[in-house]
Amino acid sequence: MCDRAAAGLVLVALAGAAGLRVGTPAWGLECRPCSSAVTNSAARRRAAAPSLMFVDRAVDWLEVRLRERRERRERDSNRPERIILVRHGQSDGNANKTAYECTPDSQIALTDVGYAQGVVAGLQIRKLVGDESVRCFYSPYARARQTLLAVLKAFDSQPVELCTEPRLREQDFGETRAAP
Repeated sequence: MCDRAAAGLVLVALAGAAGLRVGTPAWGLECRPCSSAVTNSAARRRAAAPSLMFVDRAVDWLEVRLRERRERRERDSNRPERIILVRHGQSDGNANKTAYECTPDSQIALTDVGYAQGVVAGLQIRKLVGDESVRCFYSPYARARQTLLAVLKAFDSQPVELCTEPRLREQDFGETRAAP
């Protein structure tokens, strides 16, 4: 077998091992069997030159594909495996609609029932994620922060990254009470 044919076989074997598409190389060169009648050393050197060019192009192609695959794997590794959305527990505003008359929406607190709901949610989330890394994004509203504290009780022995996110809040229409 000629050098060019051997290089083609190695490339296909490497490409197959790396999980890349195996078949006709993308650079458009085909490996054809060389004539074994070449006995002249000068003719052998001339025949080897295209073989080296083929190998160089094959290696370049393979390096590009492997680099793309590595970059894709790194990019995908930064994505979370799952996203879990948790709404705040029962708040004073849910239990008593008049609470909004004297308290700004962002300062409405949880009821005892709401806090207990947060603790239960935390236990369920902990059971679901196990020892995976956890990052919590939460609203700056009081009821959301209180729910977060209740959820975090289930993660006492595990580090959790916390990030406040002002865009995670309900629609805010401003002060809606009539001026005196």
